[in-house]
Amino acid sequence: MPQTLPVEINGERLHAVDAPSEFTTAGSFVLDLLNRGESVHVHVRLGEALSRVARLDSGNHYVERGATLPIRIAVDESLDRSVTDTIEISTGYGAKKTTVSVTVDPPEDDPGVDVDERLGRPSATETASASNPGPLDDVRDSVGDVGVVPLVGVGVVALTVVLGVGLALNSPVVFVAVGIVLGVALSFAASELR
Repeated sequence: MPQTLPVEINGERLHAVDAPSEFTTAGSFVLDLLNRGESVHVHVRLGEALSRVARLDSGNHYVERGATLPIRIAVDESLDRSVTDTIEISTGYGAKKTTVSVTVDPPEDDPGVDVDERLGRPSATETASASNPGPLDDVRDSVGDVGVVPLVGVGVVALTVVLGVGLALNSPVVFVAVGIVLGVALSFAASELR
Protein backbone atom coordinates (compact mmCIF):
# COMPACT_ATOMS: atom_id res chain seq x y z
CA MET A 1 0.00 0.00 0.00
CA PRO A 2 1.49 3.37 -0.96
CA GLN A 3 2.45 5.88 1.71
CA THR A 4 0.35 9.03 2.13
CA LEU A 5 1.47 12.66 2.23
CA PRO A 6 -1.33 14.53 4.09
CA VAL A 7 -2.10 18.12 3.03
CA GLU A 8 -4.76 20.26 4.70
CA ILE A 9 -6.48 22.96 2.64
CA ASN A 10 -8.51 25.84 4.15
CA GLY A 11 -7.68 24.76 7.71
CA GLU A 12 -7.13 28.04 9.57
CA ARG A 13 -8.34 30.37 6.82
CA LEU A 14 -9.43 30.40 3.18
CA HIS A 15 -6.71 29.15 0.80
CA ALA A 16 -4.39 28.09 3.65
CA VAL A 17 -2.16 25.13 2.74
CA ASP A 18 -0.69 23.09 5.60
CA ALA A 19 1.66 20.18 4.94
CA PRO A 20 4.72 18.62 6.55
CA SER A 21 7.98 20.26 5.51
CA GLU A 22 9.56 16.90 4.62
CA PHE A 23 8.29 13.57 3.36
CA THR A 24 10.13 10.34 2.56
CA THR A 25 8.65 7.41 0.67
CA ALA A 26 9.73 4.21 -1.03
CA GLY A 27 8.16 4.15 -4.47
CA SER A 28 4.77 5.56 -5.46
CA PHE A 29 2.74 7.57 -2.96
CA VAL A 30 -0.54 9.43 -2.49
CA LEU A 31 -0.91 13.17 -1.94
CA ASP A 32 -4.05 13.34 0.23
CA LEU A 33 -5.79 16.75 -0.03
CA LEU A 34 -8.19 17.30 2.88
CA ASN A 35 -10.38 20.38 2.44
CA ARG A 36 -11.55 21.83 5.76
CA GLY A 37 -13.41 24.78 4.23
CA GLU A 38 -14.98 26.07 1.01
CA SER A 39 -14.51 24.36 -2.34
CA VAL A 40 -11.18 25.29 -3.87
CA HIS A 41 -8.89 24.76 -6.85
CA VAL A 42 -5.50 23.30 -5.92
CA HIS A 43 -2.45 23.27 -8.16
CA VAL A 44 0.26 20.63 -7.60
CA ARG A 45 3.67 20.85 -9.28
CA LEU A 46 6.57 18.42 -9.04
CA GLY A 47 10.10 19.83 -8.97
CA GLU A 48 12.33 19.17 -11.98
CA ALA A 49 14.29 16.21 -10.53
CA LEU A 50 11.14 14.64 -9.11
CA SER A 51 9.24 15.02 -12.38
CA ARG A 52 11.95 12.91 -14.10
CA VAL A 53 11.17 9.89 -11.90
CA ALA A 54 7.52 10.44 -10.94
CA ARG A 55 4.30 11.07 -12.83
CA LEU A 56 1.34 13.22 -11.81
CA ASP A 57 -1.67 12.77 -14.12
CA SER A 58 -2.93 16.33 -13.62
CA GLY A 59 -1.61 19.40 -11.87
CA ASN A 60 -4.97 21.13 -11.37
CA HIS A 61 -7.54 19.70 -8.98
CA TYR A 62 -10.90 20.85 -7.66
CA VAL A 63 -11.59 19.81 -4.07
CA GLU A 64 -15.18 20.03 -2.84
CA ARG A 65 -16.04 21.56 0.52
CA GLY A 66 -15.23 19.10 3.34
CA ALA A 67 -13.95 16.47 0.89
CA THR A 68 -10.72 14.52 0.69
CA LEU A 69 -9.06 14.07 -2.69
CA PRO A 70 -6.34 11.44 -3.01
CA ILE A 71 -3.87 12.16 -5.83
CA ARG A 72 -1.67 9.24 -6.84
CA ILE A 73 1.91 10.08 -7.74
CA ALA A 74 3.43 7.14 -9.60
CA VAL A 75 7.18 6.64 -9.22
CA ASP A 76 9.16 4.86 -11.92
CA GLU A 77 9.61 1.27 -10.73
CA SER A 78 13.07 1.10 -12.27
CA LEU A 79 14.31 3.88 -9.95
CA ASP A 80 17.67 2.68 -8.59
CA ARG A 81 18.74 5.64 -6.41
CA SER A 82 17.11 8.10 -4.01
CA VAL A 83 15.85 11.39 -5.43
CA THR A 84 15.11 14.48 -3.32
CA ASP A 85 13.18 17.43 -4.71
CA THR A 86 10.09 19.47 -3.91
CA ILE A 87 6.36 19.38 -4.47
CA GLU A 88 4.66 22.76 -4.61
CA ILE A 89 1.00 22.93 -3.57
CA SER A 90 -0.84 26.20 -4.18
CA THR A 91 -4.36 27.63 -3.93
CA GLY A 92 -5.98 30.97 -4.70
CA TYR A 93 -4.38 31.01 -8.17
CA GLY A 94 -0.91 30.87 -6.62
CA ALA A 95 -1.63 33.41 -3.84
CA LYS A 96 -1.03 30.81 -1.12
CA LYS A 97 1.49 28.02 -1.52
CA THR A 98 3.63 25.62 0.40
CA THR A 99 6.58 23.49 -0.59
CA VAL A 100 7.32 19.99 0.70
CA SER A 101 10.77 18.45 0.39
CA VAL A 102 10.18 14.91 -0.87
CA THR A 103 12.72 12.10 -0.87
CA VAL A 104 11.77 9.12 -3.02
CA ASP A 105 13.73 5.95 -2.38
CA PRO A 106 13.73 3.09 -4.89
CA PRO A 107 10.60 0.95 -4.59
CA GLU A 108 10.98 -1.90 -2.13
CA ASP A 109 11.16 -5.34 -3.66
CA ASP A 110 7.99 -7.31 -3.11
CA PRO A 111 9.04 -9.97 -0.63
CA GLY A 112 6.21 -12.25 -1.74
CA VAL A 113 4.90 -15.02 0.46
CA ASP A 114 7.01 -17.90 1.66
CA VAL A 115 5.19 -21.19 1.24
CA ASP A 116 6.26 -24.29 3.09
CA GLU A 117 7.09 -27.05 0.61
CA ARG A 118 5.24 -29.56 2.77
CA LEU A 119 1.94 -27.90 1.81
CA GLY A 120 2.34 -29.24 -1.74
CA ARG A 121 2.51 -32.86 -0.56
CA PRO A 122 -0.61 -34.85 0.41
CA SER A 123 -0.98 -35.79 4.05
CA ALA A 124 -0.69 -39.39 5.24
CA THR A 125 -4.49 -39.58 5.59
CA GLU A 126 -5.04 -38.39 2.02
CA THR A 127 -2.43 -40.83 0.71
CA ALA A 128 -4.00 -43.74 2.62
CA SER A 129 -7.53 -42.95 1.42
CA ALA A 130 -6.31 -42.54 -2.17
CA SER A 131 -4.60 -45.94 -2.12
CA ASN A 132 -7.54 -47.70 -0.40
CA PRO A 133 -10.72 -46.32 -1.96
CA GLY A 134 -13.95 -47.33 -0.28
CA PRO A 135 -17.24 -48.28 -1.94
CA LEU A 136 -18.49 -44.69 -1.79
CA ASP A 137 -15.36 -43.52 -3.63
CA ASP A 138 -16.12 -46.03 -6.40
CA VAL A 139 -19.71 -44.77 -6.66
CA ARG A 140 -18.54 -41.13 -6.60
CA ASP A 141 -16.00 -41.83 -9.36
CA SER A 142 -18.57 -43.59 -11.53
CA VAL A 143 -21.12 -40.82 -11.07
CA GLY A 144 -18.62 -38.07 -11.90
CA ASP A 145 -19.89 -34.48 -11.89
CA VAL A 146 -23.57 -35.32 -12.16
CA GLY A 147 -24.32 -33.74 -8.79
CA VAL A 148 -26.22 -34.75 -5.69
CA VAL A 149 -29.73 -33.59 -6.61
CA PRO A 150 -30.19 -35.78 -9.74
CA LEU A 151 -28.60 -38.69 -7.92
CA VAL A 152 -30.99 -38.34 -4.98
CA GLY A 153 -33.91 -38.11 -7.44
CA VAL A 154 -32.91 -41.39 -9.09
CA GLY A 155 -32.47 -42.94 -5.65
CA VAL A 156 -35.98 -41.88 -4.59
CA VAL A 157 -37.50 -43.37 -7.74
CA ALA A 158 -35.54 -46.62 -7.25
CA LEU A 159 -36.60 -46.85 -3.59
CA THR A 160 -40.23 -46.27 -4.55
CA VAL A 161 -40.07 -49.10 -7.07
CA VAL A 162 -38.36 -51.44 -4.60
CA LEU A 163 -40.88 -50.57 -1.86
CA GLY A 164 -43.72 -51.24 -4.28
CA VAL A 165 -42.25 -54.65 -5.15
CA GLY A 166 -41.64 -55.35 -1.45
CA LEU A 167 -45.25 -54.53 -0.58
CA ALA A 168 -46.53 -56.65 -3.44
CA LEU A 169 -44.40 -59.63 -2.42
CA ASN A 170 -44.71 -58.90 1.32
CA SER A 171 -41.09 -60.03 1.80
CA PRO A 172 -38.94 -58.98 4.78
CA VAL A 173 -35.75 -59.56 2.74
CA VAL A 174 -36.81 -56.81 0.31
CA PHE A 175 -37.44 -54.39 3.20
CA VAL A 176 -33.98 -55.10 4.70
CA ALA A 177 -32.38 -54.52 1.27
CA VAL A 178 -34.29 -51.24 0.97
CA GLY A 179 -32.95 -50.16 4.38
CA ILE A 180 -29.38 -50.95 3.36
CA VAL A 181 -29.71 -49.09 0.04
CA LEU A 182 -31.33 -46.13 1.80
CA GLY A 183 -28.50 -45.99 4.38
CA VAL A 184 -25.81 -46.08 1.69
CA ALA A 185 -27.59 -43.39 -0.35
CA LEU A 186 -27.97 -41.09 2.67
CA SER A 187 -24.31 -41.49 3.72
CA PHE A 188 -23.21 -40.79 0.12
CA ALA A 189 -25.38 -37.67 -0.06
CA ALA A 190 -24.06 -36.49 3.31
CA SER A 191 -20.44 -36.94 2.20
CA GLU A 192 -21.11 -35.00 -1.02
CA LEU A 193 -22.63 -32.08 0.90
CA ARG A 194 -19.48 -31.68 3.09
